[in-house]
Amino acid sequence: MKLRKEIIAVLSAAACTVFADDKPIPQTEPVIVTATRFEQKRDEFPIGISVIPREAIDRSTATNVIEILSHQAGIQVRDSTGGPDWQIDMRGFGQTGDLNTTVLIDGQRFNDIDTSTIKWSSIPLSAVERIEILPGSGAVLYGSGATGGVINIITRRPRAGERTAEVFIGAGGYQTTDLQGALTLASETVGMRVNAAEYRSDNYRDNNRLKQRNLLADFRTLSQEGNVYAKIGIDQQNLRNPGQRTLEEVAIDRRGTATPLDFSSRDGARIDVGGSAKIGTVDLAANLAYRTQETKAFFSAFSSEINNDTNNVAFSPRIKLPHQLGELKHILVGGIDIEEGNLDRNVTGTFFAGRSKARQQKQGIYLQNNATLNDRLLLTLGARVQRAETVLNDPATSPAPLEKKHAVNASEAVLRYRVTPALAAYGKVGRSFRFPSVEELNFTGPAILEPQTSRDQEIGVEYQAVAARVRASLYRMDLENEIAFNPILFDNINLAPTRREGLEIESHLRVGERAELFANYAHVRARFRSGVYSAVDVSGNDVPLVPRNTLTVGGSWQAGIKARIAATLHYVGEQRMLNDEANTLAVKIPAYAVFDLKYAREIGGWKLAAGVKNLLDKKYYTQGGVNFLGVVRVFPAPERTVFVSAQYTFR
Repeated sequence: MKLRKEIIAVLSAAACTVFADDKPIPQTEPVIVTATRFEQKRDEFPIGISVIPREAIDRSTATNVIEILSHQAGIQVRDSTGGPDWQIDMRGFGQTGDLNTTVLIDGQRFNDIDTSTIKWSSIPLSAVERIEILPGSGAVLYGSGATGGVINIITRRPRAGERTAEVFIGAGGYQTTDLQGALTLASETVGMRVNAAEYRSDNYRDNNRLKQRNLLADFRTLSQEGNVYAKIGIDQQNLRNPGQRTLEEVAIDRRGTATPLDFSSRDGARIDVGGSAKIGTVDLAANLAYRTQETKAFFSAFSSEINNDTNNVAFSPRIKLPHQLGELKHILVGGIDIEEGNLDRNVTGTFFAGRSKARQQKQGIYLQNNATLNDRLLLTLGARVQRAETVLNDPATSPAPLEKKHAVNASEAVLRYRVTPALAAYGKVGRSFRFPSVEELNFTGPAILEPQTSRDQEIGVEYQAVAARVRASLYRMDLENEIAFNPILFDNINLAPTRREGLEIESHLRVGERAELFANYAHVRARFRSGVYSAVDVSGNDVPLVPRNTLTVGGSWQAGIKARIAATLHYVGEQRMLNDEANTLAVKIPAYAVFDLKYAREIGGWKLAAGVKNLLDKKYYTQGGVNFLGVVRVFPAPERTVFVSAQYTFR
């Protein structure tokens, strides 16, 4: 009954926005997105896309990127290590959520070739200009691993004539300190912006001390007709790992650890050089990106140390060509993606000791055409051809190198109809895919592990007015050969057919001149369509780690001329434990609701803020699973936490 009331509240909020002032968003201030790999107005994009601008980030209760994302419809996040780089899951993929969500930094892929989580902590929130979220398949434009959706984080860049310096100081519970600074210098033709940050915390758990350092720099020319740029990112992390807790241990001591010697470290760097040019009506762009990372982890239970060195290089030339056939106007976007990733792993100790190397090369070519059929109707057709070649050299499992080649296609057809200047409806069908990562091939019968494919369908409506925004969508994804890890057999397998289907509603309402309200709701059903998993018929069973219902409601209120109060309530329904594909485990990850509150005030050039995370002191966890011995282990989440900050901008 409680959940039903929350759902009714969300639907009511969405309904309220529909009856708000039906005026289109002024075109003098269009929302620009880069979801087609070129900048364009959001209302020109054929399918629903969510944009979180800098102003909304500042007004939120979030203190990092992953918190911002967790408040969006259809996005679930989980803490599985006690570190800041949480797992992300769009549209209900459970343990493989990271591998089915494509994350971009300024349009460049940020996913690694192994199964590690996204390095969210290397992107300070102060460096973010906006976040674009494309729910559902983005495989035509972005290739493998975009079945769940695409997240594009756009970093702040210099603007013509801008000369500013920013200083941010924060402190909070568990001995947390956060220092950030930014410098922007720009003339009318060239500019630079540099962000630096250092974050330290003992964190909630014992043996969970974190030290994170980041440096981001953006150097570019400034012109309406094109630009040349170079972006650099450097990050360093040292983290103590508290490990999992059994339910009995959690009842006695939530904050304790059974792994007081475990730790991990990371050193990473990336550079992205490129540019764009406009020749008549044609837009050209290309970039060359390189990433490298060294990670180390020690696990005392096995006396094992794992050292991973990875590097990745990608080259992406592309073109945007407006053209006309008869009376119809078209925009054709096409390009080539060439990418190579390498992994060098050395494991010492008693657990899988040995050294292995892997290389994965991917080449893709894509075309997407937007045709304006009339003043109201937009038709988008797209296709991609993608190939991947993986070479794995692991003497412990095979004396000869393993070579695996795959070739798959992606496609999409989208029809968008503008009912009124503020209301549009759309429908989409398509096909997406995911290649096995190099780690998944390493722990498997590699001769039989095939690419994962999905047939995708979606319908939805969007409403955008001055005082209100609503997006509602229904979707279904039927997957074949879904790739997942089997802890009983200790290998990766292609699952029997699975399905994801659900409802997403996002709504935002401006109330007068002082208040803004939002409500985001998602209902997801992830299940096995048929098949046997570890000798158990799982037909109709739920996929683990996928809550049926998630809900986030909140808003902000202008409490004075220069003061604002923000609040967020985030609810996540119960979900099956990891590895409970048989759906026989009596214990589930319980539902939880977390309430955050923040007060901010401007005094002179200062922006002061005080916030409380988990104000009601909820005892919960976002991740839990059962091992092959039947023991349930979880990662306890922090209790109530206070955080204060001060920011000053020199102009």
